[in-house]
Parts: sequence; C-alpha cells; structure tokens
Amino acid sequence: MKCYILDDTTSIKIISKYISNYKDLKIIGSSNSTLNAYSDIMNLMPDIVFISSSLPKLNIENLDFVTSFIYTADAPHFAAQAFENNAVDYLMKPFTLERFSKCIDKARQKQIESNSKIIHDKDRNTDYFFVKNEARGNKVIRVKYDEIVYIEASQNYVNIHLTKNKSHLVYLTLKEVEDFLPSDKFIRVHKSYLINEEKITCIDGNQIVLDDTYTIIYSGSYKKELFNKVHPKLITSKRRPDKPYNDVLEDFKTQF
Repeated sequence: MKCYILDDTTSIKIISKYISNYKDLKIIGSSNSTLNAYSDIMNLMPDIVFISSSLPKLNIENLDFVTSFIYTADAPHFAAQAFENNAVDYLMKPFTLERFSKCIDKARQKQIESNSKIIHDKDRNTDYFFVKNEARGNKVIRVKYDEIVYIEASQNYVNIHLTKNKSHLVYLTLKEVEDFLPSDKFIRVHKSYLINEEKITCIDGNQIVLDDTYTIIYSGSYKKELFNKVHPKLITSKRRPDKPYNDVLEDFKTQF
C-alpha cells in the first residue's frame, strides 16, 4: 500500500522508520505543508495518508480514492476532529511501533474492504469486473473474464495473469476473488492458484498447461474439483478393444 505523510519533519522521520518494517507499505511522498500535500496527494493517489492534526486542515472532500486517513496529534482533544473526518485511526504522540502496527492492521482491513466493494458493487451479469492495480498507481482497471488465464496468490495480494502477457497486482485474497468469480468458468486447483477453465490447453499428469504458455501444478486436495469440471466434457470411445470403457475412465481418474 502506498503511503503519504503530512506532518512535521521529526514525525515524518519516525513514521517513515516504522513504515520501513513493512514489505507491503511504501512511502511515495511527504510534506509539512498542507497546500503542497494536497497537490501531491491528488497526483500520487496514495492508499494511506498520515495527517497531523496540528497543521492547517486538509480538504479531503475530493480525496475519495484514499482508503485510510490516519491522524496524529500532540493533544487528545484533536481525536474528535479526526474521527469526524472518517479517520481509520488516531495516533497520540509519542506512539510506539506496537501501537503503529495496530493502526496499520486497521488500514489493511479497510483496503481489503474497499477492493472487495469495487468488485461486488458491479453487476455480476456482466463479463467483467473492476479492481485497483497496485503497480499502476492504484488505477481502477476493468478486467474481462475471457482475458484471465489464471490468478495467483502472492502474500497479501493476488496477481491476475491475463492474455498477451499482461497482469494486475491487487490487494485482495484469492478467496475473495474466488467467491466473486463465476464458478462455471473458474476452478481452484491449488491453494495459490485459480484458473480459467477455457484457457486449459492440456492436462499432463499433475500439470495443467494454460493458453499454450503457462504451466500450473495442481494440488491433490483439489483434484476432485478439477475432475468434476473436465470429466463431463471428456469424449472417450466405448469401442476400444484393449480396454473397457469404465477402465478408461478409471485411468483418467487415477491421473488426478
């Protein structure tokens, strides 16, 4: 998640040091000027903005792309003002790394809820959905079902791999994406992989080749789901002289 800090110089250093402990957080800008910060935030489109309550008030009305506003202050009477502005959390200075961590947990949860809402608010009868692409400045990207080859879990994110070697990195869990996507088109074949059935080129042993390009290893715990998808569409001759029809099916099941 991309972070911007609007605070005094000392606080910027402290918050920056705390942020350096997290692989999924990245500082994209900072300032001790509200005027400069507003322009920066509009251009950089961060997920999280840390705001000092001691500085002139930042107009957040047009910053609805920011998922989490976190306020910092030297006095407790600023807390009410922070939560009136829909703050995710309020950090009273000086704050520890432990307290900061709890704040980040809240921001992560808010980000997940925000990304899920982008997906679920769209009409499920369409052949596409929308996500925020973390690698492209949080641009909202339309993704078509038929362009998806497979979706891969990657720590706190999923990587949506598309045709033509394109991909989108999104702050969602694989389960959240799986719950949304149509089950007649997409199959979970591994704890880390969800594939588009229409992109299956071949199945060889425990390997699935997708779109003539990607090879995915399916997990034994998901072989039943894969078999149930493929079996109804498998054409097998009943006239084979060397093996009865049922034995051919058993060979197919054994492969899984």
